[in-house]
Amino acid sequence: AKSDEKKPETVASPIGENTVVTITVTKEAHEKEYQKVLASYAAATTLPGFRKGKAPKKLVEENVGSIKLIEYVLERLVPD
Repeated sequence: AKSDEKKPETVASPIGENTVVTITVTKEAHEKEYQKVLASYAAATTLPGFRKGKAPKKLVEENVGSIKLIEYVLERLVPD
């Protein structure tokens, strides 16, 4: 299972009517950046019943949406 962490992961995303951008990153790099982004959102998010920054990451992830988090991760991983 350890060898899978170094294996590149490909993500394709449509950006226009006939344009698709494909990037390849390691699963390890993607997961590490995803956790950083999730922690950042968790620190800045206020959810009912929790003080600011104290909500569980799972609830923050559900509230923000994993798609939005992944988009932000890709913005951070792919330079302009």
